[in-house]
Amino acid sequence: MTGNRLVAAFLLRNEAGEDRYLRRVLTNVREFCDHIVVVDDGSTDDTAAVCLSFGAEVNTLTGGNGVGWWGSDERSARSLLWDLAAEAAGQDGWIYFADGDHEMLPTAGIPPCSVVQQAMASEVCTAWAVPLWDLWQPDGQGMRVDGFWQAHLHPRPWFFKAQPYLGWTPKWGDRKDLHTGHAPVNFPLVCGLLPAAIAHWGYANPIHRDQKYAKYLAAKGAECSP
Repeated sequence: MTGNRLVAAFLLRNEAGEDRYLRRVLTNVREFCDHIVVVDDGSTDDTAAVCLSFGAEVNTLTGGNGVGWWGSDERSARSLLWDLAAEAAGQDGWIYFADGDHEMLPTAGIPPCSVVQQAMASEVCTAWAVPLWDLWQPDGQGMRVDGFWQAHLHPRPWFFKAQPYLGWTPKWGDRKDLHTGHAPVNFPLVCGLLPAAIAHWGYANPIHRDQKYAKYLAAKGAECSP
């Protein structure tokens, strides 16, 4: 769909429930991505089957035995996802890293496919940033905005050039726990800002918020604010 091949890359675990957002997200990325690569972290539901139904390339980390990276070794999963997505994108291609509850939306009335097509043609930028809107109501009409939640004010890169320069080899840091980052530590970041936003649906349902809170507490082993 773009001049240069764009691959959507997901690290997923148990996102197939009817109260989740995976189908909505996959429908969204098919509007502006040429291919979808998924690393399935041993899901015990139909996550892999749902992704396959959307034409995704699915790679399972743990053979479905329910033991995955969560809270222990996200780096290895992210490294594998990068390698698979970069291979699918090719030398001149790009990678869009997203979660199973991320939906890309226009902010200037321009469809995502048009926004992305122009961005991928850049010969200067190696990455593109987009703000994250943490939705806080099931209907998507409210966003949390306070001292703890400011992702909408600080756009982060979600689109990366798969091969930023000839001969570049990705390297990953020592950190293995949660939120190790989508990109290798040696990625040569030259970042632009897209006229778009990512709707983050993961906190919109109060039940999901409580589940996330408990999950992060268990993984981090420390107090945090929901």
